[in-house]
Amino acid sequence: MVGIYLAYQPSLTPVAPEQIRRLTKNAAEAEPGLSVVEYTPVPHLYVRHIYRPITHASGASVPSPNGRVEILLHGEVYDSPALARYLGWEHPETLSIEDGPRLIAAGIERDGIDFVERLNGSFLLLAWFPQDKKLCIASDRCALRPHYYTWENGVFLMAPQVEALSRARQQAPPPNPMGVVELLTFEHLLGNKTLCEGIDVFPPASILEPGKSLREYWDFCFDESPATVNRDALREELQTRLATAVHRQLPASVPLGVPLSGGLDSRCLAGVAAHSIKNLPVFTFGNSRSLESKLAHQVALALKADEHTVSPDTVSNWLAHFGLFCQATDGMVSVRHGHAGMLLDTLSSNCGVVLDGLTGGILFGGHMRSETLNKPLPTPAKCWMARPAFGRDELRSQLASDVLRNAMENVEDGFQQRL
Repeated sequence: MVGIYLAYQPSLTPVAPEQIRRLTKNAAEAEPGLSVVEYTPVPHLYVRHIYRPITHASGASVPSPNGRVEILLHGEVYDSPALARYLGWEHPETLSIEDGPRLIAAGIERDGIDFVERLNGSFLLLAWFPQDKKLCIASDRCALRPHYYTWENGVFLMAPQVEALSRARQQAPPPNPMGVVELLTFEHLLGNKTLCEGIDVFPPASILEPGKSLREYWDFCFDESPATVNRDALREELQTRLATAVHRQLPASVPLGVPLSGGLDSRCLAGVAAHSIKNLPVFTFGNSRSLESKLAHQVALALKADEHTVSPDTVSNWLAHFGLFCQATDGMVSVRHGHAGMLLDTLSSNCGVVLDGLTGGILFGGHMRSETLNKPLPTPAKCWMARPAFGRDELRSQLASDVLRNAMENVEDGFQQRL
């Protein structure tokens, strides 16, 4: 699986080769289309970077102009010309996404690790300071490149898969009961916890110096005061910002695709992109009778888009894809999102960049609004399963404490529906 596999010993003791071998076992280096680089500047730091080279940017480490910092970037930053102007580089308009690593290296050398506050992108960033023997790890504002980390006998371990961390620790992590309750209640976990005890997900907009500090460098700013600007101005500002965000993602040399449900979030993204891309490829999951397919078809016709539909052939086929999708995301998804596996298979064979509107629920309300959280559906849909995976009493017996048993009241409303 693509990502950064890292073992680091803050006490400067060399990392054991056997632990590295366990961490990186089955790390997909032989998978077609992937590139692998190893980075070991000192014996107590080992990094294997596995990535899919969509652009010509290297996934190897990049030194700063004076060698005071070395950068390894998983992902990309979007606005290279703006960073170049800030740094005072000549001809900033000529720089592209591929210049991101050397811009970051130069910026951190000049301004320190706080330079990451200026970055807009999708990335996990390693910054190694050779003179100070210091490692810093930073994520983008929304943690769009998920990685997990844990500690084992004083060694900091990080990987894009929980499975890799379990191998490195030579034991399966115990389940996190509170994480199970949160997933069933809210369809996501709160904070940085995972379903595994002792393993955390790297938080968004954060800078970590393993063994010393973890701090947040950015957060959403929600102004609860009444708007002082009229609705037309707000509408125009939202349209401008949405268009800027979409155009920043439009690729120059690889095909683009948009998962299209016909809903507000994907419709907004597709509408903006269709202004710049003729016959925009859009992809919908469902059969011709489903409401989602009908709505998506209307939107595709209006946008004159190149429409693709991914239809579930059988339940067994759907289940096979759901298993693969859960495996790819370490199971950190709700069951109802399993169809994304089939959709992603089609997208990955057609597109290099995908504009995904899954965060629209947060931007525009949807089920993320507090008043609708955990509210049962008025008419629950028929379940495709012959019976639930386990019943309420069975689940209750798995919960270790009275506190978690009491939390069942929050789970029961939506539990059967989500299974």
